[in-house]
Amino acid sequence: MREFLTIALDAKPHDDAANKKLQQLNDMEMKERLKSDQYRTAINQADHAFEEGDLDLAYSFYTQALTIDPNSSHARTRVEDIGKKKSDKNKADEFLTKAEVFEGQRLYDKALTELKKAQLLNPNDGRIASKVADIERLIEKRDGEISSLKSLLSSSEGKEDYSQAIETCERLISVDNINSLKWERKLGVLKSQKVKSDEKEAVLSESREKVNAAVFDENWEDVLQYSTKALKYSPKDEFFSGRLEKAEREIEKKNKNNGKTYKSVKDHEVTPKSKSEENSPDPFFSSDTVKNKQKLAANEDSFFTDGKKQSGNKKKDDFFDAPLSKTKKVSNKSIMPKDDFDF
Repeated sequence: MREFLTIALDAKPHDDAANKKLQQLNDMEMKERLKSDQYRTAINQADHAFEEGDLDLAYSFYTQALTIDPNSSHARTRVEDIGKKKSDKNKADEFLTKAEVFEGQRLYDKALTELKKAQLLNPNDGRIASKVADIERLIEKRDGEISSLKSLLSSSEGKEDYSQAIETCERLISVDNINSLKWERKLGVLKSQKVKSDEKEAVLSESREKVNAAVFDENWEDVLQYSTKALKYSPKDEFFSGRLEKAEREIEKKNKNNGKTYKSVKDHEVTPKSKSEENSPDPFFSSDTVKNKQKLAANEDSFFTDGKKQSGNKKKDDFFDAPLSKTKKVSNKSIMPKDDFDF
């Protein structure tokens, strides 16, 4: 176009039509250059913002470039990319918010999962990468603590230290949030075991006191009873097993001694006295006692003799209205009272 106008103006330099057409062409080319410069400026700024991750600014410049050149495929593609990135960023922000909530609840595994989702949507976000590293360190520290607590729990159960085991289990519920339900069930079992253990300790303590008291009193039957009861709760208890053996030995010794005693009593069994022995003085009494007994017998003879002398009056008995019968003379032997110590 410009070539034809140039040829025409060379032939007719003052051709108004040709000059007008040439001016229009120059104006149009100038506008195109200006438009191209504006487009290039907008595209350059948009690309720079896009690379920096400033999607809002990049979107503004790409939109401006499309206004200058609606047919710009580069600007249109980037606008679509920015739209997707902004959508992903919004989703990533939602994941980050969830991650913060889980971190506050010490649910580090769930927090890490949300951070990984955010990182997939926004891999170039340095904040997300830093947060992922922090959570991974917390998880490593937590797992080490859980491992130590599990070992302590196992050791406490083995030693039947249920107070320590319960405290450890409660700590596991707090630290190992993911398995908190499992540890809560375990806590219930431990509390039940502690009740039984406390009952056992109460029985053993009471039995120990009673065994010690019975040993002091040498009441070996009670030692045997309480030691046997205690060993049902603690079969390997050296205190009670030792006392039980001692009680069995003492009871066996006592039974043997009792057997000898019973035999001795039979060998020396007392036999009833004969009639002649009943009238003889009891050797248990002294000679003075025997004399007193003989004197008493003489007085009794005198009493009955006087009664015989008075019988000649033949007075009647006031009660029966009959003559009194003669009183027979009783020998000293017949009135000798039987000694209380005679058998």
